[in-house]
Formats: sequence, structure tokens, C-alpha cells
Amino acid sequence: MPFWLPALVAGLALPAALPWLLPLPLVAALIFMLAGVRWWWQQALLSACLAFAVGLGWSAVRMATVEASLLPPALVGQTVELTGRVTGLVESGQRFGRPLQRFRLRAETCELAGQPCPDTALTTVQLNFYSAEPLHPDERWRLRVRLKRPHGFANPGGFDYESWLVAQGISATGSIASDGLLEPLSPPRSWHPTHWRAGARKWLDQRLAELPARPLLLALLVGDGSALSDAQWERLRLTGTVHLFVVSGLHISLSGGLILLLGRYWRRLPWNSGSQRSMLLTWLPALGVALLYALLAGFNLPIRRALVMFAVAGCALVGWRTRRPRDAWLLAAAIVLAADPLAVLQVGFWFSFVTVAVILAVLIGRSEAPAPDWQRWLRGWWRVQWACFVIGAPLVLVLAGGLPLNSLVANAVAIPLVSALALPAAVVALLAGALPLPLADSVSDVCWLLSDRLLQWLWRFLEWLPDAGIWLWQPAGAGVAALAFASVAALLLVLPRPFSGRWLAPVLLLPLLFPAYDRPATGEARVTVLDVGQGLSVLVRTRSYTLLYDTGPVFGSGLTAAQAAVLPALRRFGVMALDELMISHNDSDHAGGWQVLQAALPIATIRTGEPLPGAGAEPCRRGSEWVVDDVTFRLLHPDWRSSRSNDNSCVLWVATAGGSVLLPGDIGSAIEAELAWRAELPPSTVVVAPHHGSRSSSSDALVTATGAAHVVFSAGYANPFRHPAAEVVTRWQRSGAVLWNTAEQGMLEFVLAPDGVRWLPPQRSRWRRFWQPPVPLPTGGQSTTKE
Repeated sequence: MPFWLPALVAGLALPAALPWLLPLPLVAALIFMLAGVRWWWQQALLSACLAFAVGLGWSAVRMATVEASLLPPALVGQTVELTGRVTGLVESGQRFGRPLQRFRLRAETCELAGQPCPDTALTTVQLNFYSAEPLHPDERWRLRVRLKRPHGFANPGGFDYESWLVAQGISATGSIASDGLLEPLSPPRSWHPTHWRAGARKWLDQRLAELPARPLLLALLVGDGSALSDAQWERLRLTGTVHLFVVSGLHISLSGGLILLLGRYWRRLPWNSGSQRSMLLTWLPALGVALLYALLAGFNLPIRRALVMFAVAGCALVGWRTRRPRDAWLLAAAIVLAADPLAVLQVGFWFSFVTVAVILAVLIGRSEAPAPDWQRWLRGWWRVQWACFVIGAPLVLVLAGGLPLNSLVANAVAIPLVSALALPAAVVALLAGALPLPLADSVSDVCWLLSDRLLQWLWRFLEWLPDAGIWLWQPAGAGVAALAFASVAALLLVLPRPFSGRWLAPVLLLPLLFPAYDRPATGEARVTVLDVGQGLSVLVRTRSYTLLYDTGPVFGSGLTAAQAAVLPALRRFGVMALDELMISHNDSDHAGGWQVLQAALPIATIRTGEPLPGAGAEPCRRGSEWVVDDVTFRLLHPDWRSSRSNDNSCVLWVATAGGSVLLPGDIGSAIEAELAWRAELPPSTVVVAPHHGSRSSSSDALVTATGAAHVVFSAGYANPFRHPAAEVVTRWQRSGAVLWNTAEQGMLEFVLAPDGVRWLPPQRSRWRRFWQPPVPLPTGGQSTTKE
């Protein structure tokens, strides 16, 4: 193996993981210095250092380009006019009872108040359009839109949506104004692959309308999973079979591999002699079919990555048969990272390359006893399945927060059923339907029915598998170090049997199986304000008691913050049951997703400010008080029913000997004034600002009565309500409080200890990306201590 190749891959991968951009002049100077030394000293180590520096420099240039393409902070929330062309398919659905179309626009020009947008070089923008007026792929439009930078939740665990957006090349997200369709500039280009894909999607939708497995077939053939319901996606996730219905390297390899198989076994073909020329003549049609399938499936970044891997494998097969497979593997990684250094931020990149590496390690170089072909094939298949399950388990635990233990059985059945039967039958049906031959339609109908029936059988099998309650392993409190040790243990388990380090695997798995829980001491409370966007969710933990105040919002797509942020964070903290779930009131930004939590976790008590149908909850009552682990919990409100839902919020005060926190929900200034008049607003070290910092709350009465040292605004990034309001921010600043905002800093944690209140570094400052602005830390205000 060339020593410089892994060094080049490492150099290409490093800059995307750094929290800051590398200075380009320094990298250029390093490259020139190493090149000069390499000219005089012909040594492998210097070649590797030079390759690393070249990869570092190339990737740093690409990172700078990505950072420059993002929406400038000055344009966040501004309404601008964009000219561009629709790329990819247009997803249609419903959100908040309104028709929604989601699509991507390749921006060409940007104007603000009739002038070019300053300091911006937008590339691709992801837009929402709340209208039934149809948009079509590859159309060119002039639009009026309101934009914001790529942004996601910042909590431990869960999906990193912001990194995914940036890795997809999204410069900004936003929505089209109600009158934002200003002018269609040109229709779709008939020759463009996007137009062909849209036509194929429409034709398939009509052709498969009567087939029960239509959503699965659309996902397989054109990479359109919008027809799959949330319940279907959840079932695929719980059985570990999502990868089969997201076009990936498996599908690209199968589409081209089918042609290779035909070329190998069709003995009459003249290029079947086994020479390099004959291999090339077999390989080129296979690459062409794989390319056509990639174009049909959208030719997005993951598909392009899979196509590169397939092409490099073919080159190795045709021209490098004397080279080692690991060289081809490293070369494919280098080409992918050179084309897209941000691929290291994508889950698919790691799964693809790790899976291929595992397959190579398991199948190549093993000595086996003589056996019939079918036995050797079956043994190899089972080895690959087991190795992929073992080596992929730590990745799944990191990215999904749980490991479906039944995925080994599910994939052992699903992969051959889909890859060897259902997908080839669907491809044959698609090709036969496009041929003007007498029997083509009949062949197409038979193949469609066969593929549909196979997928129906598969779906019945996946539904038959036990539910997640038994078969979804979710290790509580699994940290990065424990998962890193588990990855090493998995690698040891899949290495060939003569390797002598397998005995270390059980030892390395101990931190994952028996994690150390970080529980507060007696008399101490840890208050965690989760980042759930425009909503609220606060976790309060003592030595032996866990309370969750609100569950965050529900989004128009049906996804809830409980699924995306709250549950992953609870698992990362080692919380596998709740002593109490308190829902302040029934607004969707506070109570959205409570059913998800009730289904996922044992909950001893549910308490609400308003009746919550189906929850079996008891009401919050003013004056209720309980003490756990020398920590006092007291309800200050409500004691009467208001016509305003916000004013029915449960107001909870939590206190230790050294400090306290006030959780007032969404109460307005009238309730604040009443509590202050009754002298029932105790001094509080930390106050979560009522109603996300709305101008209807945080009155002078609340500010004066609490005398807070810290005020937390739980608000959405660039939210349309402009929370927190400027006058509210000014009011709290005048009081001397330190202000925090989950939209800017992510998840926030405070420790109420017997000797005072400590704040922990905000989540965004713990894991910063190079495109993110510096995280503002508290300045001024009252005395505070950082842990």
C-alpha cells in the first residue's frame, strides 16, 4: 500500500471536523516547505507528510468556499428576491392543515431592496411553499423569500440536522411569502436529467397506483420516500432496514452488478475470455447502467459517492488485479473526500466505507476447508451479515441512540429479498415497460406484480418481528468514550480468528454495558433547559428524582421535539424513567409529543395546568409542595381556570439551600402582577423567561420580585414572533441579570448546589463547527460561577 494514500485521506478529512477554518497562507507555506524537503530527501515519511499537507490545503480551500456560501448573519430574517432553478423533486404534503411544497432552488441572483445582496454567494436554498399552486422540477423562477442560515437543535444525542444541511450544500433555508411567486422565467429543460426523473416519478406513480407496495417501489427506484408514512419509516428504523429503501451504494452496485453477472455467464459473448480487454468491455456497460440508475434516483451527494466507489472498484477489477483491495478502498475514499470534504459529516459516508472495509476484511484472505459452492456462499453471507451488524452497532448507537437487536435477523431476510429478487424484478419491469415490443407490456406487468408481492411479504415479516420495547437496546448514559471503546471491541470481534486480541473485546465493552451515571449530590439539583426551538422543555434532576417540565413543540410534518431532541438527550443523561412529567398547559409548543414520551418511558406521575385528554393526569394545584433529596418543589399557580390558555400554566419553583429556579410556563403580565401582589413570587436565582420572552410577559413585577441572576429565553432561531422582544431583553438587562438564549447557545445547564449556583458551558460551545459564529458567553450581570 502506498504510504502517502492514507495520509492524503486523513488530510482531506480533518478540516471538516475542526471548530475553525485553517489559515490558508499557513497551509500553503507548509506544502511548499515539505515539497522542497521531499525534492532532496526521497523518503516515504516525507511523502506521506506532503500528501497530508496537500489534502489539508485542498480541504481547507473547500471549507472556506462552503463558509462563504452560507447566508450572512445580516440577511437572516430579511425578505429577499431570489432568481434560480428548482433542483430535484418537489415534495408535497400537509403542514398545520395547509398544503406544503418543499424543494431546493439553485440560486443564481439575490437582491435586497432592489440591490444585490451584500457579501453573499448562495448556492442551494431549501424552501417551503405553503400553497397548492404546483411547482415543477427544473423550472426557473423569481421568488420573494425570507431566509435564515442552516440551523438545528444543539443537544447531546439526536440527529445533527444543521451539519446535515451544510453537508448537503444548503446555503440557507426559508419560506416563500404568500405573494412570493413573482415571475416564472423559463419552463423545465426537456434534456435535463431532473426533468427525466420527474417524468419517471409521475409515470411510476400512475403505473403503480393499484399496487399496495407502491411507496416502497418508489423509494427503491427513484429515491422518493415521501410516499412512505411516518409509521412505515418508524418500522424500518426499528428493524434496522432503512438503508434498503434509501438509494445507496447497495442499489448502485446491484444495478451495475446485474450487467456484470450477465456478461460473465453469457458464454457466447466474445468479450468473455477473461482478458483485460474483455473485462473492460463488460465493465463499461455496467458502469453505464449504474450511472443511469444514479441519475434516475436524483444523483445527490450520497449517490455520487456510491457511484465513485463502484467506478473505482471496477477500475481495480479491470486494471489493478494485482493490487490489494485496500488500495482501491483508500483511493475511493480520497476521491470522494476530494470532491466533497464535508462527506465526513454524513452518516452515509461512514456506513458505506466501514461496511465495505468489513466485507473486504471478512471475505478476502480467509482460508477455508473444501466445501460445496452453496455452503461457502452461505457461510460467507452469514459472516458478512454478522460482521456488519457488530461493526455498525457503535455507529447506530451514536447516531440513533438505540440498537435494534432484531436487525440482524431482519437484514438477513430483507437484503437478499430486496437486492436479489424485488429490485431486479422492478428494474426489469421498468426496462420492459419502456421497450416497444409485443410482449414487453406483459413481461412488465408480471415483474411489477412479482416485485410488489415480494415487498408485501417482506413488510409482513418486518411487522411480525417483535416490537421495539423488547428488541430496541438503548444503553443509558453511553458517552463518546464508551462508544469509542465499543468500536474497538467490534473491530477485534470481526478480525480473522488467528488474531490474538479478541479477549480484549469483553473488557472494552464494559463501559458501554455498565456506564457511570452522573447524578447530582444530595441537596443539589441540576436544571437542564433543552434546545427545542420555539417551545420549552426543562429537565430537573436530583439525587433520586427526575422531573420533566414540558415536552417541546410538535412540527407540521408530524415530527415532535420529544422525538428529535428530548428523548435522545434523556437517554444520553441515563434517564430511562420519569418520576414526574409536568405539562404547563396544552399549547402545542409545550405539550407536543407528550404521547411519545409516555409510550417510550415509564412515567410515575403526570401533572398538567389544563385537562389533557388520555393522559390520566392530575391538575397542578397552587400551594402543592414536596421535598426530595433536600430539594424543595413548590407550585405557585394555577388556583383558578382562566379563559386564556397561557394563564393556566403550571408555575413551578425549585429551590436548594444555595439557589432556586422559576419555571413560569407562558403566564402573562396579569398573572405575574397577581403573584407579586400576593407575595408569592419568591426570589429566584434562575428564571426561564415566561412565554419565550414575549412582550406580554416578563413585567416589572416579575423582574423586581424574582431578582434573577440568570434569565433563560427558550426560543426558536430567527422565529417569526421576534422572541425575545427587545423591550423584555432591555428590562432584564437593567435588572443586572445574565441573559441566555437556547437559539444562540443551545442546551443550557445550571447546578443548584448548597453553596451557590454554577452554570456549565453551553452545548454549542462544547462542539462548535467551523461555519458557526462564536458562541456568546455571559458577561456582566450578577455574581455567577462556571463549572
